[in-house]
Amino acid sequence: MTVNLVSDKNKEHIMSALLKDLQLVSHWLVDNKLSLHLGKTETILFGSKPKLKNEPDLDISCNGTKIKATHSVKYIGATLDQHLSCESMVNEIIIKLAHG
Repeated sequence: MTVNLVSDKNKEHIMSALLKDLQLVSHWLVDNKLSLHLGKTETILFGSKPKLKNEPDLDISCNGTKIKATHSVKYIGATLDQHLSCESMVNEIIIKLAHG
């Protein structure tokens, strides 16, 4: 798994930086006879609930394919939701405990 993290207060700056990085990675992979599995590629926008309420998901495409926007992501075994509230992770633990 590879993660590309961009931090900025301006969503347009984030999208521009992600698109640029995604294009660079895509070109590098092609040059090295590798490929990017766009079906497994996702974007997530982290922020507070009030901030994200007014912000739609990231709209990023690579090689003509729209990248799926998600509201939670599994990273090194932990589920991170877009508000970083840990609610998703806690719910997963509760379900595991309930099923023994």
